Amino acid sequence: MEQLRERLEGSAAGPYVSRLLEDPELRASIRDAALAARGLYSELRGPKTLLGTSARLAADPRLRRQVRDLSAGVKDASLRLQGREPEPVVVVVEDHSKRDLVLWALGLAALGILAYRRFSADA
Repeated sequence: MEQLRERLEGSAAGPYVSRLLEDPELRASIRDAALAARGLYSELRGPKTLLGTSARLAADPRLRRQVRDLSAGVKDASLRLQGREPEPVVVVVEDHSKRDLVLWALGLAALGILAYRRFSADA
């Protein structure tokens, strides 16, 4: 093992190999990306056409999450390999309460107009 390490560190890939051997977070990022790729590949193995694969990817939220996990794992591993820390993931939750209130008000107004027309035509 030491002889292999010395040969690899002496090559052009030396800094990357030494960082890979010394950094457990880099190894964890690479392992997570590989596991996500394996899971995604096993899920998409079914239909062999591009249309079938893209339709499954568009319809299945679990597959989309696996693609996101795979891309995040690859990005984290590449940043760690370059010696930079990956940015923390920030999940933005949008507040739609005002939009929902306006839609409800418009819906009630439309129902009120329809009811007024219906009952005023009868009178």
